[in-house]
Amino acid sequence: MATLYFPTFLRRMTEGQAQVEVTADELGALVAEVSERFPDLRVHLLDETGQLRPYVRFFVNGQDARALQGLATPLQPDDKVTLVPAVAGGATAKASTLPILPGIRRHILYGLLATVGALLVLLFYARISTSLAIFWTFGLAFGFVVQRSRFCFTSAFRDLFLLQDGRLMKGVIVGLAIATVGFTLIMYKAVPDPTQGMAGNVYPTGWHTLLGGLLFGTGMVVAGGCASGTLYRMGEGYVAQWVALLGMIAGSFVLALHWEWWWPNVVSRQPKFWFPRALGWGPALVLTLIVLFGFYLLVVWWESRAGGISTWEEPTGPIRTFA
Repeated sequence: MATLYFPTFLRRMTEGQAQVEVTADELGALVAEVSERFPDLRVHLLDETGQLRPYVRFFVNGQDARALQGLATPLQPDDKVTLVPAVAGGATAKASTLPILPGIRRHILYGLLATVGALLVLLFYARISTSLAIFWTFGLAFGFVVQRSRFCFTSAFRDLFLLQDGRLMKGVIVGLAIATVGFTLIMYKAVPDPTQGMAGNVYPTGWHTLLGGLLFGTGMVVAGGCASGTLYRMGEGYVAQWVALLGMIAGSFVLALHWEWWWPNVVSRQPKFWFPRALGWGPALVLTLIVLFGFYLLVVWWESRAGGISTWEEPTGPIRTFA
């Protein structure tokens, strides 16, 4: 079930509850469910016609629902929805005109159509090549796992700083630790002694790495998702992620046009550093795991500073009325 968080000044309307779990599968149904559960809150959220008031803001996993699909924004069981009414006198937006309907039958129909389509594609690939059928099945399974786990590097950093929730970040760290051990075993089989002879496929590290990370991080924030997050959100119906994918394709195309110049003149001239060659497999593995464990403890400490989930404080100064 999705979780809805209430600011402090609205908890008098929610029987003092800071958060509630809802069964709704889209934002409009969430508003209807919460309005029925807390009648005093309904007047604050909806106008006389049943439409969402202009000053009410909902954020789904840190993203403004107005930039997603409004009241039709789909919700997943682990989604975090934050209610933030705007202060009167600030910027306002037009009320959403999307109807508040659960849309359960519609979603079931879409799911059945998608399942039938996936099976037809699988049968088509199976007639051409067994490998293609296996790749298609693995891709579907991988997408399902990524979507259900909400795995996204952007979400991991966002939840850590916005909600002081480090669960996803801890999952990323654990995943990196498991991958480190697995790839170490595979590489050890290919290169038993990295201090001599052939080295791994190590790329140079320099200012271009820092610049690329900064640009990619900025793009993730603007797009609202990393590469994996963008892909599974496309499947969830987020139109903005389709635009982000087009941007990724365009950026890759531009890079391909200039890569023949960047590699020999800039990238290849930067230093290469490979921990296994400098330290050996054992020390390199231990050092990497220690660093990851240190980051894990840092995330736990960060969560403990705010009790796990951030809340709004009661205003102590002059209070501006809410529209």
